[in-house]
Amino acid sequence: MLKSLTLFMLFSVSVSVVAKESIGTIYVHSTKSNNSLQNTPAAVGVITSDELEEQRPNSVEELVQTLPGVHASFGPREGAQQINIRGIDSTKIFFTIDGARQNFRGSHDADFLLNLSLLKSVEVIKGPASTLYGSGAVGGVVSFETKKARDFLAKDQTFGMSFETIYGSANNFQKAIVTTYGLFGNWEGLLSLSVDEKNSLRLGDDTKLAYSESEGRDFFIKLNSNKEQKHQVEVIAQKMITKAQEPQNGRTSVSSRNPLTDRDSQKDALTLRYNLKSDNGLIDPYANLQYTKTNIEKYDYSVKKLARTTVETKGLDLYNISTFSKELNVTYGLEYIRDDNEGRNGSDKYAPFPDGKSEFYGTYLQASWHAFSKLQIVSGLRFDKFELSSKDQNLKKEGDKLTKKFAINSELTSNLSAYANYGEGYNAPRLQDLFVNGLHFPGSGGIPNNYFVANSNLVPEQTKSYEVGFKLAKDEFALSEDSAFMEVTYFQTEAKNFIEQVVNISGGTTTFENRANVDFEGIELKAQYDFFTSSMSLTYAQTRSKNKSTKAPLDTTAADEWNFVFSHLFEGLDLKLRYHALLAEKQKRVATASKASDGYNVHNLGVSWLPSQAMLKNFEASFTANNIFDRDYRPHTALLKSSGRDFILDLSYRF
Repeated sequence: MLKSLTLFMLFSVSVSVVAKESIGTIYVHSTKSNNSLQNTPAAVGVITSDELEEQRPNSVEELVQTLPGVHASFGPREGAQQINIRGIDSTKIFFTIDGARQNFRGSHDADFLLNLSLLKSVEVIKGPASTLYGSGAVGGVVSFETKKARDFLAKDQTFGMSFETIYGSANNFQKAIVTTYGLFGNWEGLLSLSVDEKNSLRLGDDTKLAYSESEGRDFFIKLNSNKEQKHQVEVIAQKMITKAQEPQNGRTSVSSRNPLTDRDSQKDALTLRYNLKSDNGLIDPYANLQYTKTNIEKYDYSVKKLARTTVETKGLDLYNISTFSKELNVTYGLEYIRDDNEGRNGSDKYAPFPDGKSEFYGTYLQASWHAFSKLQIVSGLRFDKFELSSKDQNLKKEGDKLTKKFAINSELTSNLSAYANYGEGYNAPRLQDLFVNGLHFPGSGGIPNNYFVANSNLVPEQTKSYEVGFKLAKDEFALSEDSAFMEVTYFQTEAKNFIEQVVNISGGTTTFENRANVDFEGIELKAQYDFFTSSMSLTYAQTRSKNKSTKAPLDTTAADEWNFVFSHLFEGLDLKLRYHALLAEKQKRVATASKASDGYNVHNLGVSWLPSQAMLKNFEASFTANNIFDRDYRPHTALLKSSGRDFILDLSYRF
């Protein structure tokens, strides 16, 4: 059915042209304060809807690659890709989709299931953010927002449909998306169905990555009141299924210790969001209610058993923003989150994923005060209480944590601001850190069987970050029709009590312990210049890490990286060109010599057809050549090489 639908949809073509918003005036919502990007006293990376339309990412790696300090890690298989922020891995990063927490943390698995075709924007808070988000926000926060019906509807249009097909040559990727959307009285709604298939991925050395095939299905519905309504209600429901045949650990190849599995992943999610638009500045309440269930099943051919890991998340976040004056607003709220974990290996318990429950209660307060007209002071405080319990071992772990934040933003001129930021983050131990118990792997050749041993003495991981930066945003920077944005950031992060898995081969035990105390520091740069129908941007990121005990760097710290993007609209030809160059330097600053990586450069080129003729205005077409020089390379932290040259054709039609 997919191939037939794809062939049918290959006859359609369209792109809508929307005037770009000046990057400095983009509003940041993940900080719960609705500041402009220029006036937010923190390093926040933003991928706008315009950028997503230009880039058209088909993987998490492609999505985040131009954000300085943010990387996708662990290779090309999507089931294993995770996000790293400033050297801190995804187990210590907080993820949301439309405000709903993504709390699944499986062994060697991706942290969330996401349909990139439905994304409207991405915001990344770089650095600890536990004063707003609680446990998990040690390294930062990644917030994904999906599209609404209004994002598809043309002006004065009340109903429409969209047909889209995507083809990629490197893995014979095929995706078909059918979306319908419309206005219904005081409501607007969107329904989207998509199917996709991938074959073996071709690498830069012209070999195929074995067991990289997959297929996916996604059902997505969003219903929301229109923007004129006093009561803003949004209901989001999604069922997402992916199937693949890949190793138990998708980060590497099949081996005797990494057996082949059939991997089925499914996410069922329901989110309810509410906001009252009040004329009273003291009353601006928000409510986010969520239910998310993520289930991953892996059938192990070597032992003929089905391992299943399930996380069921229920949560409620209530907060209000009180605006006392133009100079002062206060955000305060309450949050409750509960995770229920279940692990099975056939009919037995699954040792790496123990059954259990975790509950978090949080209350937070954040004040933003504009003093002396040019000085903004932001301070925050949050208190969390957590309780984790094991169903099988009758064990319990309780604790609480107070986290603080303080930031200052000074408007040096109307276009230039400087900021300083102090933030704290914490991450309570996971159920699978605390209560893991049972056989880890069988012994052989004189090596004894290895067993997980629970450690109820684990304490939360913690970070403290110090950050200073400058932001420049100016329209008519040098010409009458241009704008410029520049941000330079320096940060230092002190991390302690990092939880690590410790394997004692001779002793036959594996346990999780608080071991690493690490210092991170780095520099990030972003510069963007838009002029007439052209735009160019340059980013740079550098992170250094040091384990305080060993004085050695961490093996997982990303290489220094440059990104350059240039785009130009040829108005007379209705064509838009996008060129992207990525330069990663070699990474030899590692504790383990075998974990070092070589530098590389990758070039991507994209062309979109932007028809202005009335008969063709509903068509859209884009063609992208990723890794156009067919580089054979392996990103740092990845055990597998990345994709070779990949031609991607994206066609759609709206009516």
